[in-house]
Amino acid sequence: MSALLLFGATGDLARRMLWPSLFALDVDGLLAADLRIVGTARSALDRDGLAALVADAIGSHVAGGLGNDAAVAKFLARLDYVPLDATDMAGYGALREAAGPAGCPVAIFRANSSTAAAPISSGLS
Repeated sequence: MSALLLFGATGDLARRMLWPSLFALDVDGLLAADLRIVGTARSALDRDGLAALVADAIGSHVAGGLGNDAAVAKFLARLDYVPLDATDMAGYGALREAAGPAGCPVAIFRANSSTAAAPISSGLS
């Protein structure tokens, strides 16, 4: 199992570029079969809320994206969401749990403001 943590998962960059690109990689078979994608942002969403946001992003930004229901369902099944204020160090435990068991390889992508870099680095260490 491996995980991708996506900070700023509900923002404009994620909606326009990251979610459609990740979906396209999945359709092309270029994502590891066991990759979990854990979105995080300040938005008060749950997993289903993120899945709805991502489905909308795919439908809006991928030509024919929602025409393949099986591919969309497969991609949305990879998702999890942990609401997080990057400055609240107490929230990082839930993020670690969502990423998978100890020793699980984790990649991190930040699609948020540069002012969040220091608190995120602190929270992840």
